[in-house]
Amino acid sequence: MTVPFDLGAEVRRAVENATRELRVVNVLIAGRTGVGKSTLINAMFAGNLAETGQGRPVTMSTREYWKEGIPIRIFDTRGLEAAAYSETLEELRKHIASRANDPNPDRHIHIAWVCIAEDSRRVEDAEVQMHEMLARHVPVVGVVTKSRSDQGFKAVVQDLLPLARNVARVRAIREELDDGHALEPMGLASLVELTLTLVPESHRRAFVAAQKASIEAKRDHARSIVATAAVTAAGLAAVPLPVADAVMIVPVQIGMIAGISSTSASTCRSAPSRRSSRPSSEREPRRLRADGSSPRCSSCSLESARYLEG
Repeated sequence: MTVPFDLGAEVRRAVENATRELRVVNVLIAGRTGVGKSTLINAMFAGNLAETGQGRPVTMSTREYWKEGIPIRIFDTRGLEAAAYSETLEELRKHIASRANDPNPDRHIHIAWVCIAEDSRRVEDAEVQMHEMLARHVPVVGVVTKSRSDQGFKAVVQDLLPLARNVARVRAIREELDDGHALEPMGLASLVELTLTLVPESHRRAFVAAQKASIEAKRDHARSIVATAAVTAAGLAAVPLPVADAVMIVPVQIGMIAGISSTSASTCRSAPSRRSSRPSSEREPRRLRADGSSPRCSSCSLESARYLEG
């Protein structure tokens, strides 16, 4: 008896496996209270981690945040304004070093953002010392938050944080000014691009999946998956085998769709759900599209539907 091939079920299973196999990228975010770290976290990553993510203290001044299904952990460091901030630095140094010695690379801290508010117009000694300590262990990016008018401040930050790989100016949310003008968010996609050049290659896919600020980063990742799958499929088609090409190529296509969808699924899961008012018995069962995504889920299928664009 021949068992019918259920393409939708196979794609769904492949997407679930690809999502489970994502590495976990760890981002440490340091800065004084009030610089906008929580706002930046929520603007950059799926799941509103700073508000709804699970949290636990890992040192006296650092909390770790995560959310099920999102392949990122955020380490929020506070206390730079405290009189005993040197103790904060030492605690954090020991924690980072301990993680660096862990055989599991998903435990390592992969990158650090040192956040400084543009409206402060100054870089404190504690921030300089923090960046010096962090740079001995991980790549460091200076992040100028609440950016409205540079007036040379980015250059000042670059001068005072010489060990930072680069400095990015960001405005995480839309701001309404008293005169009626609005300042739109800026710099988030550039921060994504910069961070992707610095995290380990093995963890870039996880960062792409976790971030929501740059659709282009997801597109670029999708195109690389499509290119790899095309080369593999072409190689299989060129081999003379006594079976139909489809038997060999369909698994490649399923793997391609799963890889693309897994980097968009985190963003989808963070979106608010909309429940039907109709009784469940009257609702039409959910059916998968050919790419394995739900017709009600635009995020998961974004790249699957558009991978040939551009």
